[in-house]
Amino acid sequence: LKEAINHFSKALRIKPDDADAHYNLGVALANQGRIKEAIGHYSKALQGKPDFPEARQNLEHALRLMGKSDGATNTAVRP
Repeated sequence: LKEAINHFSKALRIKPDDADAHYNLGVALANQGRIKEAIGHYSKALQGKPDFPEARQNLEHALRLMGKSDGATNTAVRP
């Protein structure tokens, strides 16, 4: 995970608006338990690619983990 975080962070320094890099960095951070940081990256992924179901699903899940989910992302979590 540490290597993945470094890789995606480097990619974002080159292309700061890359939705896929933000999403993947969010996944790596969440897997390390860094949920607040992951939420920020899922949100940035959705800013760049609003129709990104995996990012919406993971954002909603992360918000639930933080106790902040209010349905604001307007998505259903897939099984």
